Amino acid sequence: MKFHYEDENKNEYVIEAETEELAIAKYNEIKFREANPLPPTYTELRQKEYLEKGITPDKMIIAL
Repeated sequence: MKFHYEDENKNEYVIEAETEELAIAKYNEIKFREANPLPPTYTELRQKEYLEKGITPDKMIIAL
């Protein structure tokens, strides 16, 4: 079944679940992840560090 939810910012969510309770749980998980994003990975941190230094991926490939 598909359940429709709308948050306080008028964003609409269509969640497919077997029961309304599962749909609510999925909706709550989505809202939690939006409010609390995962921290960046090591790779993402290194990419940001290199880009701040002006080292682009094509320059890294040449260096190898």
